[in-house]
Amino acid sequence: PADAEVVVDEERCDIRLRAAGEDVGSLVRSVRLVSGMHPFFPLDRTPHAPRLRVGDVVVQREAWYVESAAIAEPRTPGVSAAFVSGLERMRSERGIPRWVFIRPAPGVLSARGWGRDKDNKPLYIDLESVVFLDILERRLRKYGTMVFTGSLETMTRLEAKARAETLGAKVTDSVSKKTDLVVVGADAGSKARKAAELGVRVITEQEWRELAGF
Repeated sequence: PADAEVVVDEERCDIRLRAAGEDVGSLVRSVRLVSGMHPFFPLDRTPHAPRLRVGDVVVQREAWYVESAAIAEPRTPGVSAAFVSGLERMRSERGIPRWVFIRPAPGVLSARGWGRDKDNKPLYIDLESVVFLDILERRLRKYGTMVFTGSLETMTRLEAKARAETLGAKVTDSVSKKTDLVVVGADAGSKARKAAELGVRVITEQEWRELAGF
């Protein structure tokens, strides 16, 4: 929402969030950060949390709280027509992108021990893939409410890797004669040079997005 803003508190050497004129909390002094975890979602605000920036740095990704009942209930287990149409309607109304990360809403897993359940780890989901939709439907049925977290403005390595593996590709961090394709960004570096020496095809990120159907 427009009333949320990031405030740099120089006196306390802190970065905080303010909404409707009130201090909401710190973006950097959180339990997740102290525990050595990435501050993927430092401040949870329902039903929608905005993407927050300090200059060019994204300090929190945009997120949406999604309730199972809001999509289609009652419904049959699995990817049904009612589930797909309900999800697409909700995406259109709330502006949810195709590629997101999902996790159970805060507090859902607290009874089991928050840090021990593997489902707390954000899971990459393509909302236009039947395989991923089946995973999403089962998670919604299991937990009731999920948090959808948007990607950064450009494709991350994790997202590119997940998409490539979905298409059946094997992703490696090195270039060899067995490599079929190398995707390069603005700063190509040594991998692009090695690919050229080996005669391996090199494409840009935009070309990769078109090839992968983004």
